[in-house]
Amino acid sequence: VAFNCGGTDWVVIGILAVIIHTVSWGTRWTLWEPLANWRMKGTKTWNVDECRRFSMTCTACMDFTVSAFFANRILLHKPWLFRRNEWTVRGPIIDADYKFYYLIYAARFISE
Repeated sequence: VAFNCGGTDWVVIGILAVIIHTVSWGTRWTLWEPLANWRMKGTKTWNVDECRRFSMTCTACMDFTVSAFFANRILLHKPWLFRRNEWTVRGPIIDADYKFYYLIYAARFISE
């Protein structure tokens, strides 16, 4: 059974992409870059490119940590996760939390 991405799924992905993009860039501009500039104040080799690289790395680390947290909370409790013979979809029903996790996952990549 193919995953059917209905019309509402595209709306949810769009909304999540905007939220994730806003949070990602918001933390980059308000937290990581000021923190890096404050910490490296006074060094002669510090420049804008290094600040951007540092903030991109911190943002990516934050994204992957949050994603791993949600994956742990959602996927590790699924009874079919550790049984290979249950990995195939036997019907059109997908758990809401499982679907939401993959919508967030897709939105994160769209927002980049």
